[in-house]
Amino acid sequence: MQIEKMSGLSIAVITIIIFVGIMIYSAQTLLPQLQDPEFVFSESPINKTETLKIKDGDFYTYEYSAGNESANISFAVSFDGICTWVNIVEGQGLVCLDQFGNDVGQRNSSYQAPTIILMKPWMLALQKGWKWNVSSYMVFDKMANHVSDTDYEVVRIEQYKGREAFVVRINTSEGNEVWDWVDSEKRILLREVGLQYEVILIEGLDFE
Repeated sequence: MQIEKMSGLSIAVITIIIFVGIMIYSAQTLLPQLQDPEFVFSESPINKTETLKIKDGDFYTYEYSAGNESANISFAVSFDGICTWVNIVEGQGLVCLDQFGNDVGQRNSSYQAPTIILMKPWMLALQKGWKWNVSSYMVFDKMANHVSDTDYEVVRIEQYKGREAFVVRINTSEGNEVWDWVDSEKRILLREVGLQYEVILIEGLDFE
């Protein structure tokens, strides 16, 4: 009887040791991969009909409002012979753009400094009937897991404060909807309306 008890105890101890070993192995091999996920973006083909329109010396100010709060954000444009620099005057972002409106990241949906709302590279592709899509994935250990889709569409062209503007509807697979008014000449944001917020250009272009 004593021998049977010892055998049972030994089996339990061995089982615990094996379980702990598996936990340690998992922590050493799997957790580092899970702690460093990478976001990858897949953009559908894009055909830009315009090159960068903002110029050295341009200065634009937007009013951002949400609820009863509002604040202004300004962008100064400069050119050094190679880059067209867009700098947030308040010091929260800076990008170097090429003639196609791209920064070093070469994404068309956004910049590495997402606070640059003055323009996005996709705005240089706008035309009547334009549609575009971006999908995002989270990569763990070389396995891509789909996160979301974002669809862009020019729904109409209209006059905004005396300027011709593309009206773009941006939808995400999570159900979020944003509307952008993009100046057809300068290809910059004139107005954006999202969930409980609005952005309006108040300085930098001639309005009626």
